[in-house]
Amino acid sequence: LFRLLALISLALAWYWGQELNKPDWKKDIQNLYPKADISAISNSQTLFNMTLDDKLFYVSVATDNSFGGPLTIASIITKAGIVKSVDILRHSDTPAYIRKLENAGYFRQFQRKSTDYSPLKGQNWDAVSGATLSSDAVMRASTTASHLVAEQFFSLSPKPLQTTLTFTVNHSLLTLVILLSVVNIWLGSAKLKSAYVVASVVIVGFLANQMINVGNFSGLLFGFVPTVAENLGFWILLGSIFTAIGVLGRNVYCGHICPFHGIQYLLHKIGNVSLPLPPSVLKYGRYIPKIGLWAGLMIGFLTMNPSAGAYEPFSMIFSLQGEGIQWFIMPAVIIGSFFIPDMFCRFFCPAGEMLTLLTNVRNNLVYQTKQRFKRNRRDTL
Repeated sequence: LFRLLALISLALAWYWGQELNKPDWKKDIQNLYPKADISAISNSQTLFNMTLDDKLFYVSVATDNSFGGPLTIASIITKAGIVKSVDILRHSDTPAYIRKLENAGYFRQFQRKSTDYSPLKGQNWDAVSGATLSSDAVMRASTTASHLVAEQFFSLSPKPLQTTLTFTVNHSLLTLVILLSVVNIWLGSAKLKSAYVVASVVIVGFLANQMINVGNFSGLLFGFVPTVAENLGFWILLGSIFTAIGVLGRNVYCGHICPFHGIQYLLHKIGNVSLPLPPSVLKYGRYIPKIGLWAGLMIGFLTMNPSAGAYEPFSMIFSLQGEGIQWFIMPAVIIGSFFIPDMFCRFFCPAGEMLTLLTNVRNNLVYQTKQRFKRNRRDTL
């Protein structure tokens, strides 16, 4: 009954989220520039005229996929075809990443550029280290917005933005960690597992900065999926996990390549103490991640912001920045991991609960299919 009610409530939240959060870009632009006079151009939803301090501007709105989901910007362009500023209207990223862009003065590099400007990474455009995916999303969206104005009002033919697939050393190392975890399913080596669990902290957590949280599942259910060229690491990690679940019936992420598990593993090795937990905690504690998964998806669906319901404190430990409840969860997990192995994974992780659920569903379907096949074969004989 509870599972049915949870599914129904999530379906309703998904629908209501779509209805309650229909974008009104004119209103969002007005909130950024309260003294401006703004009007849509030919009933367009993304092109506007703006008068501010007796000066006339075009405002072009564009959306692209970022780290946590869609990111929408407004490009303010003078009547001479020069970009005055680029502002974020809405985003689904971890706020710490956007704040990192703002603190680095990232948006200044788009100012005073022509509308037919085409960025080339490392030549006339630079990303911010530690927020690369967010940097890329802003760059692509701002380029789309500027090029639209160039074509519509200046009869220019800007060169299309080239998105190339780049396979880096970090991608190679990420793939290696995943392969080792899959190979160890058959080898069962404790030493090999310790090696790739520790490696996951460095490679998956700090270098590749690719982790699975409940926001990823909200984003997938909304269709917010980056292309392979936009986020190859996401496809390597999530693609490998889903493939392992589908083909092998195993969850190779939790307890293996999850960097947050690796942090807890190392802390518990240092503490070298395992406190006995009351049976009631073991019995009822397993429901906490189920509730967390439901709550995370509900918040993501209702706000249409996938990362809004993600309370996992990953960004605090791997990007050294956090938000809200993460400030309370992170210290508790660090202290608790000295005495309770995999404290967060066992009692709080919503993403782990989702992967376990998918694995169980797959294995139950395979089992039922095998049983049905055996019955049919027996009846035939």
